[in-house]
Amino acid sequence: MKKIWEWSYREVFLHDTNPDLCIKKLKKKRVKTYPLWVKISINQKIYTLLKFGIRDFNKYEYKQIKKAQKIIPENMPKHIELINGGLLQSVIKDYNWEVSKNMQSISQWKIWKIFFEKLQKIINDLMDNNIDLMDIRNNVIIQEYKKWEYKPMLFDFKRIWWKTYWWQFWLILKQQRKNKIYRRMKKVRNSLCSVN
Repeated sequence: MKKIWEWSYREVFLHDTNPDLCIKKLKKKRVKTYPLWVKISINQKIYTLLKFGIRDFNKYEYKQIKKAQKIIPENMPKHIELINGGLLQSVIKDYNWEVSKNMQSISQWKIWKIFFEKLQKIINDLMDNNIDLMDIRNNVIIQEYKKWEYKPMLFDFKRIWWKTYWWQFWLILKQQRKNKIYRRMKKVRNSLCSVN
């Protein structure tokens, strides 16, 4: 299978027989690098259980994506299915049928202002429905749905605050969660807009 995207926790492969679908699999190992170039490798299922308190990562993410599809359907994959060993999802493609890129792959700074305005609305809509998207940069795909017109597509859900930042007790307050998300988004925006 051809790999099309890769993140810290996931690898995404095109389906063998249907190019409009992809299979999202949890990596077998999580490798963390610490000071003095010390690397520790741990089973990914154990790591996600310890970090997020999630026993079945695929099932958890499937539920989150299904919730988000009802709120922002135009910014989510149309199809998602829980299968043995992963998630089967629609491939996000551009107007020319090329596989869309993630935010880390784009360096055209002129698109960012409008793009981030759209992303801000998505985040607000999700927060109004008690879904707090913390992992902004890694989980957002940029779809060029028309020539030079872009929109954010959310492909991945894992960093929901009480699963990721449970020790930051002040995040129980909605305004504190908003502040944290906005700070994260500003950091991402500044880093991407300074590329060129």
